[in-house]
Amino acid sequence: MDGNGYTLCRTTIHSCDYAEDMYTYDDTAGDKTLKNFTIDHDRKDRIPFIKRAQEVAKGKLQLYASPWSPPGWMKTNGEMLHGGKLKARIQPDVG
Repeated sequence: MDGNGYTLCRTTIHSCDYAEDMYTYDDTAGDKTLKNFTIDHDRKDRIPFIKRAQEVAKGKLQLYASPWSPPGWMKTNGEMLHGGKLKARIQPDVG
């Protein structure tokens, strides 16, 4: 076997604390319908990197993505960093 043999890869949804800059897939405050949702930021580096990893793994690489933080406009402190909680009006109703 060549390489390290990994078969599972995790990536974040938008930026994380290791990213060069803070961004989300919808930085437009109040955009609950996600009209301005875009992954354009990740088209330059992240998506090509993931595609290359899948090629090297010959299709045997499973991928899962999870958010590191909600966009700042969805949080009580107004930013992705420094804690904060999801605003009550953003949280889904749980019956």
